[in-house]
Amino acid sequence: MLGYASERQLCMALSAQTGWPGIVLDESVIRLDVLEYVSLEWARIFSALVVHEDAQTLIVAAARPEDAVVPARELAAARGKKVELRIALDITLARTIRVAFARWKTGELFLVGSEATRPGPFIAVVHPDRDDDEHRRAQRSIAEDAARNIEHKEELPSEDLSGTGDWHVPASKTAPNQLPPPDPAFEERTVEIVAELDRVDDTVTENGANGSGRRTLVIDPDTASRTKMMSQLASLGYDVEAVATGQQAVNLLRAQGFDLVFADVSTPDLDGLRLCRAIKRSRRFARCRVIVTTSVLDSGQVADEELARHGADGYLEKPLDARRLKRVLLTEERADHEALLADALARY
Repeated sequence: MLGYASERQLCMALSAQTGWPGIVLDESVIRLDVLEYVSLEWARIFSALVVHEDAQTLIVAAARPEDAVVPARELAAARGKKVELRIALDITLARTIRVAFARWKTGELFLVGSEATRPGPFIAVVHPDRDDDEHRRAQRSIAEDAARNIEHKEELPSEDLSGTGDWHVPASKTAPNQLPPPDPAFEERTVEIVAELDRVDDTVTENGANGSGRRTLVIDPDTASRTKMMSQLASLGYDVEAVATGQQAVNLLRAQGFDLVFADVSTPDLDGLRLCRAIKRSRRFARCRVIVTTSVLDSGQVADEELARHGADGYLEKPLDARRLKRVLLTEERADHEALLADALARY
């Protein structure tokens, strides 16, 4: 963007670094009919775009090919073809996805890159240095082998992505220690927490301590993860507090009030799901949004029905990168504005 390097130079460096062949999108001419069997939502979720199709093969450009192996493979399998992945610069790919689908809707047949010199369809590809060390090539092989080893449909991500956006990752079975069966003692403890949360301090506003809508509480027992999320949220303009235990969270919620809570499922003494259940039953925090978080390697995934049972507004798996967290928060803010508008219109 600053003009210090061309897309080709950067693609060559990226290809050499990762071991994936790269695609120079601005030098390519893409046939837009390849978009007939893929949606804009799919392209944005996986940061990937189909750029070529012939009788045997689909070629998919992706910002992170290792993350796009499985969805690209499934897309190709549905068409009875094999798939080849190419790595692309994230910023160029995002622009190409947006422009390609817009022009496809208007009936255009080709997307011609700003630096394309060939008259017909053409994909400009760069290859990694042939002398590249073996571990980089091995990374690519591992990702491809992982996709080939998926043998059963139930092991694949759910196709139902509607209504969830970035808030949700389709889940498999939850680890047994994450699924406490509802019992009288559990319900009694929930009622106690709700009562504690509803003890109002006169200095706290009804929805957040300062009325900004950005008062955020992070509950995470892992110091490194907690600190990282605090830093990312603060850089995005959120007023952030953080605690390590569930009881600390209850004390802080009662004293200050918050608009958004990130609650980890492995929090000691009061896990994130139980705290979410209590917050959602609280009168004071009825409009507080709760996002359940989990480190999949440590705690496993959380099932859809369990999230719904506890009233969670969303679910995120860690570790999170700043870009994904930003997308999540922007999606959440848009959804909240729509809810506020609907509420205002209903009142009017």
